[in-house]
This record gives sequence, C-alpha cells and structure tokens, in this order.
Amino acid sequence: MPRPKEFDPEALRHAVMLAFWEKGYAATSVSDLEERTGLDRRQLFRESKNKRELFVRALTDFAAISVERDLELLERRGGLASIRRVLRQVAAQAGQEPGRFGCLVANTCREPIAMSDPEIARLVTQHLRKIEAAYGAALVRAAADGEIAGGTERQRRSSRHLLAIHMSLLLLVRAGESKALLADVVEAAVSAL
Repeated sequence: MPRPKEFDPEALRHAVMLAFWEKGYAATSVSDLEERTGLDRRQLFRESKNKRELFVRALTDFAAISVERDLELLERRGGLASIRRVLRQVAAQAGQEPGRFGCLVANTCREPIAMSDPEIARLVTQHLRKIEAAYGAALVRAAADGEIAGGTERQRRSSRHLLAIHMSLLLLVRAGESKALLADVVEAAVSAL
C-alpha cells in the first residue's frame, strides 16, 4: 500500500480556495480540486467531510485575506485618502492573477448554494457587513478631519454606497473591464463624497 503524500495544510487551503475562486462552487468538481491540489479524494477529505465543507473553509479564508488586504487601512487610518487608496487597490487587480477572478464572496452571491445554504448565506452577509463597517469607520474619520460633511445618516448611506462601489469594482474586474474605466469609477465615487 503506497504511503499518502505529505502536504502543507496552508498550501492545500490556498489551492482549494483558488479552485473555487476561479470556477465557483457549482462548477468546481472534486476532480478539479484533486488536480489543483495534487491530492486524491481520500487525502482531500481527510480533514473535511465533503466538497461543501472545503468550500466553507475557502470562503472563510478568502474573507479573512480580503479584509486584511483591503479593509485594514480603512479601519486603521480612515479618511478620504484611505478610501481612494483601497478602491484603487481593488481596481488594480484588473488583469492580474488571481485578482482577475473578481471576489469569491461576490461570485458566490450568484450561486444557488448562497440562497439554499444558511451558513454560506451568513458568511456572505458577514463579509459584506465588514466592508460596509470599514468604509463607515473611514467616513467617521473623514468627517472628524473636516474632509466631508458629518451626520450619522449621511455616513450610513455613504458607507453603503461605497460597499456597492467596492463590490461593483470586483465584478467589473472579473468582467475584464479596462483599468481606465475602473479608475473613472473610483474617482467618481470619491468625488461624490
């Protein structure tokens, strides 16, 4: 009996996340996961019971990486410069690997599993609320610094608008839109504040 391949758990999680990110839950087969990871089914499901459980972990990992990459600056510094910088970072993913896949969370929104699986729906909603809250924190700082008009209701609406812009940029990146178009969207969004 051959010995099972040794594998790095972090590399495995990253490979699984990339497979789902590129193709989505429904279009990613177990064979795709085997090919991407270099492991067989038995090894893949040693720690996870099934494909869905691997997907939940991938979605969780993606959300954590995305928050760390895109939103930490908003929460830490705030202000219009941080908002512009984060939106530009999102737009800059155009044409780059794996950024050209858009956003795993946004891509998941259009999958049937997002509507039929309460845990996955909760993860998607949780991620969206984190993005909204990060923009909200940046707007509070911008108002405190006198960069924009204050007001709780205005800031709530603006943070939701920025959530919509953020997610739209990710969808436009996946659609292959030009960097010039994405830059125009970013500048218009920041100017509207």
